[in-house]
Amino acid sequence: MAGSKRRSRKKTAIKDNTFGMPTLLRGEDAKALHKLSERINKTVKPADALEEMWVADVVHLQWELQRLQESKAQLIHLKHEEGIREVLTALIGGVKAAGLLAGRKVGLDDAQQDIERLFNAGEVTTKTIVAQTMVLYLDEIERLERMILSAEVRRNNAIREVRFHRDALARNLRRACEEVEDGEFTEIPASPEAHPTTAAAQKQIETKVSSGSVNDQGREEDSASEAVESREDD
Repeated sequence: MAGSKRRSRKKTAIKDNTFGMPTLLRGEDAKALHKLSERINKTVKPADALEEMWVADVVHLQWELQRLQESKAQLIHLKHEEGIREVLTALIGGVKAAGLLAGRKVGLDDAQQDIERLFNAGEVTTKTIVAQTMVLYLDEIERLERMILSAEVRRNNAIREVRFHRDALARNLRRACEEVEDGEFTEIPASPEAHPTTAAAQKQIETKVSSGSVNDQGREEDSASEAVESREDD
């Protein structure tokens, strides 16, 4: 039993890696990747090698898309402190802002309270700081967003290929069925043997025509005999 389980796991692993799996970067979750692959394969249920290839592309691109989205969020998170510095500098100047941030860094409660008081007075929220951070790193964020858009387009194209492939297969199946149905209902030329009633009626018509011709011939012969006898009497 244990041996069969091992063989089953090995086959599953080979199937998952037929067209390769995305390369994991440091800190990425291998279980999350395999779960994503299993969910996509379960949803699509690839029917042939072409569909398996396109599904593998979808897995790659979806993983890349998630990676880029997380990178964008991490960039904003890591640079959050610089956003705070920019907002404080705008409120109280660069020197005072640097002093408060230095005290906050070493854990001085007064510095943290002063910063919060300034933010409350200036109606500065977390969203304000995030927006300022995004302005500071706008070029990097725009580059990531272009990469995200590219990954979305390529992923959607791979999904579309599966749909087109299945639509073409469905059209071919419908065409084959229609050809089979047309073959089953091909018109067969009529023949006397195939229709005995029609053949008998035709034979009766021929008999009547033949008998009519014989009677006409007898009447013509009687008229000729009468004419000969009439001349002899004269």
